[in-house]
Amino acid sequence: MAKINTPEIPQSFNQNAVVTSGDFSFECEICKNEESVSVTVKNTNALGLVMTYDGENVNFKYNDYSQNILGENFEKGNTAIIVYDVMNALCDENTKKHIIDGGVKYEGKTNFGEFILVQNDNSTLKSLAFKNSDYKIAFK
Repeated sequence: MAKINTPEIPQSFNQNAVVTSGDFSFECEICKNEESVSVTVKNTNALGLVMTYDGENVNFKYNDYSQNILGENFEKGNTAIIVYDVMNALCDENTKKHIIDGGVKYEGKTNFGEFILVQNDNSTLKSLAFKNSDYKIAFK
């Protein structure tokens, strides 16, 4: 029987994406390293805004302005928090992993809700969606 190679969960990545929530959407670059996830806004009025979440604090950086906010006091719909929590949830034993045509589909749960993350064969991310929400991320 042929061994199916499943892509590894990336410990770090850097991908462009479009985040959509209801009628609102923005383009961004999402970077994950071992410590944190940062989201750099690439269009809209927030162009250049960088949001970084390290599991505890959200940092907003815009030009010379920088502010830390405790993550637990922050809106759960923040893209940096969402991606951070989803990447952590991939290691959870309750997260299901399905081999699909062209990649892997992960189904799991975070504070934000039940998610479906699709990863391409080459380990890049394809999409992230939540079951009870219109929030989604399309990776490029």
